[in-house]
Amino acid sequence: MKTLRFIALATLTTLFSTTGVQAQKYYQSRSLEPGNPGGINNDSDVSFVNSVPKGGTLIYSYNYATDYKLQYSAVQTIPFAFQFAGGAVTKYKIASSGYITFSTSSNILTGPPAKALPTASLPDSSICTWGMAGAANGGKIFTKVYGASPHQQLWIVFWFGGNLTDTNSQNVWAIVLEQTTNNIYLVDEWGNVTTNAKNIYNPINLALGVQVTPSTAYEVAPSPDFHAHTWSPGNTDNIYYEFSPDSSLAYTPQIKYPLVEEFTQASCDPCYHAAPNVDSVLTNNTGHCTPVRYHVDWPGVDYMNNVIQNPFIDTMAVNYNVTGVPYGVIDGSSTFTPPGGYYNSLSSQMIQDEAYIGSPFNIAAKDSFDLKTNTYYVTAKITAYHAFAQNLVAKAIITVDTVSYTFDQSTEDPSSSFAPPIGSGADPDNTFQYVTKFPQVAEDMLPFSSGTKLPAFTVGQTVSLTFKWTKNHPWGDQPKSYKYDSTATHAVIYIQNTGSMYVYQSAYVSEGHTLTESVQNILDNSDFALYPNPANSSFNLAFNLNAGGNVQIALFNMLGQNVGILQNGMMAAGQHTLTFNTSTLKAGVYFVRYTSDNQSATKQLIIQK
Repeated sequence: MKTLRFIALATLTTLFSTTGVQAQKYYQSRSLEPGNPGGINNDSDVSFVNSVPKGGTLIYSYNYATDYKLQYSAVQTIPFAFQFAGGAVTKYKIASSGYITFSTSSNILTGPPAKALPTASLPDSSICTWGMAGAANGGKIFTKVYGASPHQQLWIVFWFGGNLTDTNSQNVWAIVLEQTTNNIYLVDEWGNVTTNAKNIYNPINLALGVQVTPSTAYEVAPSPDFHAHTWSPGNTDNIYYEFSPDSSLAYTPQIKYPLVEEFTQASCDPCYHAAPNVDSVLTNNTGHCTPVRYHVDWPGVDYMNNVIQNPFIDTMAVNYNVTGVPYGVIDGSSTFTPPGGYYNSLSSQMIQDEAYIGSPFNIAAKDSFDLKTNTYYVTAKITAYHAFAQNLVAKAIITVDTVSYTFDQSTEDPSSSFAPPIGSGADPDNTFQYVTKFPQVAEDMLPFSSGTKLPAFTVGQTVSLTFKWTKNHPWGDQPKSYKYDSTATHAVIYIQNTGSMYVYQSAYVSEGHTLTESVQNILDNSDFALYPNPANSSFNLAFNLNAGGNVQIALFNMLGQNVGILQNGMMAAGQHTLTFNTSTLKAGVYFVRYTSDNQSATKQLIIQK
């Protein structure tokens, strides 16, 4: 496991004397990806209940919050040579409120609430996950040594720590000392834990950092109001904060846009029930994450899957070992698969916690669309802010913002299962949209599902990529029989580790374009497209003006009668997309005539009801 390093913006760096030499400055860092530092500790965060992990040493234990006491442990011995702030230390003691100190003779003992660092309320030479109180169902403090010399780690674990005002809200944190490197890690093992029957969690305010003296400290913002950012009892989502004397890999994390992938199906009853929550969360996080939905070929009918199953969707399902739907993945690692009957498994907190990690990459992407050839072009510039080996790929996906059917194709939730006036069943009629309207539908990967191999990166290196895709299928099978409307298409680009499958960064190209939905009845060589065609309730007309001028768009029926002027006036140069309502038109064949200052074209439009 690698670590990202960056010079903290809120760091105090006063020098002081330790054994006759100047103290070592610390450089702060974060996890490169979720997990434990170095990958040495593979224990589950909570695989034990009544005892500590095998090989561990119990330091302090209490059964209920009422039994908790603010106290120091006996003095402990570090099992390997270790330097703190440039000086050798061998002994430490542990405060039950979440910190350790190498000032073993100090009588200063402080509980929550935590304060900003540095502070005279803490002893010199202290390491903090400070601010924990008693937990409702009790807790433990234990230590364990992981790894082999010269790469051992000493873990001091606070399992559980409670909230000062709400003992039902609990965290698991660890302070880790590392042999040889003299690095210090503060590991967020399990946050957002509650024993409240109503599942209400009140964040625990913590001060994270290293205090050298009452005037010199290094802290993680926004201490003393720092909150945990993990939500799983497994160690795969752990986040750690590093304090290192090594400045060689200092870097600036970039804003991260988590990739949220869901495997779903039009005929899947659990997918239908999960959709309201997933849609709501993704809508609430628009602009802060990148959503993609893959439509699989089970358990029933899905006309969207019929045109994309092989090899695209099948390959993605195999990559993530998907055996049932709905199945969700955040950044290729953390899953939000709804367990039986529980459909609120995705939350804004999960997306925000993943974004909090930051990214070692920035992706600047843009796209364009050629109306004549029905071809989509995507360019991406990737900039690295950390060195990487050659185990990364870039992947691009074409998605349709929304595919809306005029009927319910679900075999598990047919129209009859909905309440009147749609059917005679019990499903609320306001949820009918979740079996007819499908957002962020993945259509293809560019240039193929395995992605584009990226080179090894040095800090500051950039790589430019270009993707091209010509539309080769409708968004749904047999569109003349199974009618639908669609909105704009977008490109999604992301960087993934080929081993761990972790996604370091994603980008959603903000300018959407629309690819035509049927064979175009082109009567001349003009930049003029209709879609969807056939249309039901509306159609879009896209065209390009090389120069500003007058544009007229008229609609005629089969008898040549003008049934509407859709546009008549001056328009600026550039690409335009206009949407027209056809709900008042009868089913049949119509002609759309497009006239500008230097060209004219007519196309056939079919209205179906």
